[in-house]
Amino acid sequence: MEKRVVFKGWGLPLLLLVPQLTITLVFFYWPAIQTV
Repeated sequence: MEKRVVFKGWGLPLLLLVPQLTITLVFFYWPAIQTV
């Protein structure tokens, strides 16, 4: 018996992914954009 977590909608996954994506954008892409 394997229990799989099923999200009701996309609200919770998006809330969990948005901070990680913003941190990645700020710390990796922002300095690269400024140096160019």
